[in-house]
Amino acid sequence: LKRKGYSVVNLDWPVEAGPVVLYGGFGAKDYMRVEPSIGGEVAWRSFTAAAHKLDLKVISWFNPSYLWTEAPAFVSAQADARKYFVEKVDYDLLPPTSTARWFKWQKTCPGAPGMPVCPAWCRSETQCGGQHCRGRGCGGGNCSLYKGDHFIHSPAADACYYAVFADQPSGDWSRPEWRDYMKKVFSHWVSMGHDGFM
Repeated sequence: LKRKGYSVVNLDWPVEAGPVVLYGGFGAKDYMRVEPSIGGEVAWRSFTAAAHKLDLKVISWFNPSYLWTEAPAFVSAQADARKYFVEKVDYDLLPPTSTARWFKWQKTCPGAPGMPVCPAWCRSETQCGGQHCRGRGCGGGNCSLYKGDHFIHSPAADACYYAVFADQPSGDWSRPEWRDYMKKVFSHWVSMGHDGFM
């Protein structure tokens, strides 16, 4: 690359993500971990060190907006929402470190769709047409592109979370806890050899 005149290497979305069928894996499983399919942290550090040795900058397209519904942080957020939002959504009731503080919640959302259910056999683009599963599986018209700004009812939370994509809860940028977490995420990736983000 260097001999061909390149000065920057761009690797899209290096964070550990949910299933690839979920919009290219953009629903993060863990923003602090390197995606295992590209070799994990040791391989990542080796890659950035080699690039820097050649005086190449390392950048990534990075979307700090969504988690996957099965990400440990969101599973924990749902448990806290159920425990602390018994009668209403009140962030003051949450422990200071609760990941439920990262999201926008409503106690009820009449008529809102439920969380998509994607069984393991329905997590490939060929089986699901590259789209999201909802309902009880892929067949019978239950596989659809399931998006649009709205609240999604979570039975685990007994509350509704805001999402652009139903299976990717949106981080709430109006919440200081989400902003603080994202500052840590970006600092972490800079410490891992990133030179910039797109």
